[in-house]
Amino acid sequence: MKTTINALKANAPRVILLLAAIVVLAALSCAPEVELSKRDWKEVTADKDATKLSINMRSKEPGFSDDINSDNEVTITLPNDADVLRESNANIAQKMSDSIKFYAYTKGVASTDADSLGAGYTYSFVSRKPGALTTAITVKINIVSGSLVARVLATKYTFAGGKQLGAAGDTKAGTEYYDVYKTIRKSSEPGDFLHPYKSWTLDIVTFSPTITAGSHEAIVATSNVPTTMKDTIMGSLVSKLSFKVKKFNGSSWQDVSGANFTYNNTGDIRVTFTPEDLQTYRVEVGGVENLTVGTWYGVTQRMRVTDHSGDTVFTDKTAVSNAWTYIATDTSRILRTASLTTTPLTRGLSLERADKGNKNVVLKLSFNNINVSGTFYYPSIMSLSDFNKNFKIFVYTGASPAPNTMAQVAGKSNEILFLDIKKIEYTGVDNDNVILELNSDYRIDTMTQSFGFLVAPGVEYKSPYSNSKVILGNYNNWEYEINGVRYFDYYGSLPIGNAPIPPAWPPASIQLTTGVWANGSINTGTDEVWYKFPVTSGTTYYVWWNDDYAGDGSKTLDVVVSAYYSDETPIFTATDSGWSSPQSFTASSNDTVYVMVESYDSGDTGTYGIVFNTSGTRP
Repeated sequence: MKTTINALKANAPRVILLLAAIVVLAALSCAPEVELSKRDWKEVTADKDATKLSINMRSKEPGFSDDINSDNEVTITLPNDADVLRESNANIAQKMSDSIKFYAYTKGVASTDADSLGAGYTYSFVSRKPGALTTAITVKINIVSGSLVARVLATKYTFAGGKQLGAAGDTKAGTEYYDVYKTIRKSSEPGDFLHPYKSWTLDIVTFSPTITAGSHEAIVATSNVPTTMKDTIMGSLVSKLSFKVKKFNGSSWQDVSGANFTYNNTGDIRVTFTPEDLQTYRVEVGGVENLTVGTWYGVTQRMRVTDHSGDTVFTDKTAVSNAWTYIATDTSRILRTASLTTTPLTRGLSLERADKGNKNVVLKLSFNNINVSGTFYYPSIMSLSDFNKNFKIFVYTGASPAPNTMAQVAGKSNEILFLDIKKIEYTGVDNDNVILELNSDYRIDTMTQSFGFLVAPGVEYKSPYSNSKVILGNYNNWEYEINGVRYFDYYGSLPIGNAPIPPAWPPASIQLTTGVWANGSINTGTDEVWYKFPVTSGTTYYVWWNDDYAGDGSKTLDVVVSAYYSDETPIFTATDSGWSSPQSFTASSNDTVYVMVESYDSGDTGTYGIVFNTSGTRP
């Protein structure tokens, strides 16, 4: 089943992250199961309601003692819900003889011949011994000359009010295919009875093509059919069944042309085809519903088909293999292996800067280098577009525990928020640091949840000493798609290093009056002082300040000044001098401007002055 995660942009100013919405799969509901009676069981099986079959068929089969005692007695063990146990001791042997029979038998001549049943033996009741789950019925066999075979007729034997022997999912319960045979010894000869109905299976195996002699070949199916019969039986299935290679195109499975399926005396069915790099494939086999493979041992043999999960397919018309992604194994590429996960891919995130309103957040993402067999690989530089496609940083907002696999991330997608990254810059000698500029609306003071990250194969590490690469991501995760990119994998958590958090916005501010100097001071324990004044759209404003670096000589502190609109958009930042030449701007809207004064050197104290007007002449 394909799962798609779509990133949706969050525009509200206080929203910090990008919401990931996942396609919700419709839940299937079933009507309550109807209680069956003996009367309506045949009608239900005729409708192919396989859910009414015994899931654990073996627990419902009668069992038999291994040997006949000196009094020609055999013990039959029946499950307590066997319908025949409703009979009295006087009638039970006669009733049991309808479905449980004893025979003499003759061994077949050839190894492919079924043994033959001989004369039937009658029997009489001896004793009944009830137990917690089963009841032991001992019967006396009338006339026994040697070993014999017990046979339970699946067409006659019932339990639980009419249910018949079968396997979960099979529509043909109560057929001779499910007859039970047990050899019961009285002498050493002949050998065990070889009954005609075989438990043959066709296994649709785990699909994993390999390159051999320039072609791409894979085993598709194997079987437990005896070697002496495989050439005929398995060879016929190549033409009898519909074998297809399918590739996943992002939303559905498409036929692959040119796939050739053969049986070549190896005991299995193989396919040869030409795959595409980084493409996901599976094999589908049609015509497997109630599959038969001709007459063997004198009866028509059924073939059970099992898919890649090991489930037996009786009613499905098609069986499928696992999904598998082909990867070209050339020497210029090294795939991610377990050894690459022993060292975390990153050293985490750290806060580089944020404005005084907690917005315009810039983070640094630090990567570790990868050592593969003594060769070091370093992060490859990506464009902003490629980085956003292949590297997803997320915050988990749900209840503990946080997801730590790709499947868990997809399953908790309503609580997964992706960072919206607007700009990146690689730094460091090995490009091992990436500066991330986030959406300007994000607030660093709300980023308190656990960060994690996902990586797709578009993220590469390269070696400066060779042409080889390390490709990240996980090719088994073909069903997870984010904005059209597949094969993402969860790579761990991203701790954020300690950093000072700016105060809440808007800050407490002193009102300025146009043309009137405001004299202030920064003392020990004071980081900055904020001022504010109203502005009118289209009007030009001028800001001066008087300090120890540039001024009239009356002030004792060198300061820098910044100005912001009420939405935290910067007008000018950390400007050192404003005495001879003022900082000017034309208001883009009717608003309030916030002006911050702070010391040029952290920790310095002293006095300063600040003023604004619209005339352009310093007051």
